[in-house]
Amino acid sequence: MHAFAVASHMNNTTTATSPPESSQSGPWAPLRERQFRSLWSAFFGSQLVVWMNTVGAATVIATLGGSPTLVALVQTATSLPAVLLAFLAGAVTDIVDRRRLLLATQSWMLISTATAATLTLAGAATPVSILLLTFSLGAGMAASIPTFQSLTPELAGPGRLAAGVALNSVAINLARAVGPALAGVVIAVVSAGALFALEAAGVAAIIALVLSLRSPGPAADEAPEQVFEAMRAGARFVRFSPPVRAVLVRALVFVAGASAFWALLPVVAFGPLELGASGLGVLVGCAGAGAIAGATLLPRLRRRTTLDLAVSFGTVGLAAAVAVLAFVHEPVLAGVATFAAGAAWLSVLSTLNTAAQLAAPDWVRGRALAAFQFSMQGGLAAGALVWGLVADGFSVEAAFLSAAVVLLVSLAARGRASLIGIEEPDLTPATAWTEPVLPIEPAAGDGPVLVTLEYRVREDDVLAFAAAMEELGRIRRRDGARQWRLYQELEDRACWLETFIVDSWSEHLRQHRRMTVADLDVERRAKGFHVGPGEPETRHMLAAEAALRASNRVTRTRKRGDP
Repeated sequence: MHAFAVASHMNNTTTATSPPESSQSGPWAPLRERQFRSLWSAFFGSQLVVWMNTVGAATVIATLGGSPTLVALVQTATSLPAVLLAFLAGAVTDIVDRRRLLLATQSWMLISTATAATLTLAGAATPVSILLLTFSLGAGMAASIPTFQSLTPELAGPGRLAAGVALNSVAINLARAVGPALAGVVIAVVSAGALFALEAAGVAAIIALVLSLRSPGPAADEAPEQVFEAMRAGARFVRFSPPVRAVLVRALVFVAGASAFWALLPVVAFGPLELGASGLGVLVGCAGAGAIAGATLLPRLRRRTTLDLAVSFGTVGLAAAVAVLAFVHEPVLAGVATFAAGAAWLSVLSTLNTAAQLAAPDWVRGRALAAFQFSMQGGLAAGALVWGLVADGFSVEAAFLSAAVVLLVSLAARGRASLIGIEEPDLTPATAWTEPVLPIEPAAGDGPVLVTLEYRVREDDVLAFAAAMEELGRIRRRDGARQWRLYQELEDRACWLETFIVDSWSEHLRQHRRMTVADLDVERRAKGFHVGPGEPETRHMLAAEAALRASNRVTRTRKRGDP
């Protein structure tokens, strides 16, 4: 199972009394924070449990006489929930207390592992029951990934973005390297049932770590979003956020070729290299060691280059390593190539995770990261199938060489989906807006709401004004508007009317609370073309049926004599 952790968007500032930069932003700096250590340990532990479980589940199914297809379905049962639950998990992460959500997901994983242990030790396990419990465990992990990601910004510490991302990626690769080997030892010495019991004990320890975390939860909201409403808002944000779309495109084109490395590594180990299961474990360990080395170097690289260049360097490095694996038949050289591939994989994955984090403000961070997870997981799953078919239809060498070519071609996406500028906008919430004082206060669910702003613009400024308003319109739609238009009056050519529609009054209030400092700068630039007296005149209009209901509520309140 490939999971992804993303670190924080924090201000990269220090004070006169701050420690030197090397101690503040070195590769291991976030681990100096006790809260981050607990979070990282919990994340590593949950990943370790999942990777151990894949070996245990496959062993039990094979022992019970399950077919090769049923054994192969263990990986599907582990990974599929990450694709199915990504958006739902991201939405829930953004609207509930994140610490409580982690407790809920880890408790679910505890139930899954404990049930597997009970059934296996009692001799009542079946291939179907083990697959279902594996899916259940994967669902718990998938639901917790955006939460782990979203807590990282709060706990890693300022100026430690790349380091926090890299450490979380190290947790994934370290668990991938250690988990299967540890599971094999436990099964050989004791039994698969004992392995499941050990996993349950591990999840119990993770719950204890989560209990020690602090979490402010989501921002206070008098009318918090409902789950499906939050999912729609997340999808709308991704659609109208060019930086987020750029990250998703880069992730998809990268993983199209990169998926061949993970999909075909077992084929190489069992085929041309004839290393067997233990040799495969060594190769995976080499990839994990490379990832750790990459994590050590990545913060230094990030201080000297851009996000775009870091992705390009890592992509070229992975393409070279994959091409080498197509021709190498010596285990030592294959280990070196795998080490390099692990380092390159981590550098690209961590950099894209960083970009996804930087592109999303706090209110939608979980949903943006869930979209990133969906892109990577879906791409890995589809890519593995494609490269497997290529290897079957032609050869492993042809598949690896084709993947290297695809990786190099993916660099062309840099032109249309550049990551340049993602680090610049200030995504902290703006506080310049106050709620309007209205004679009739709409209920939270009343709507739709039509908002209009009237501008007066000089003829010489029309083109610049229209361009600024187009950018502002994208922000309105990204933050909640389902329709946005700019009109020019025919009778008075200096008069322009901006209109947008929001589904409900509560969503309109959220729309303002979602505005960032960078968004406010765009709005001020657009309003700067207004030459009329004061600010552009703003009107809030409520759909007739909703307005009548609001009026009736006021009338009934007055009749009762309520204040």
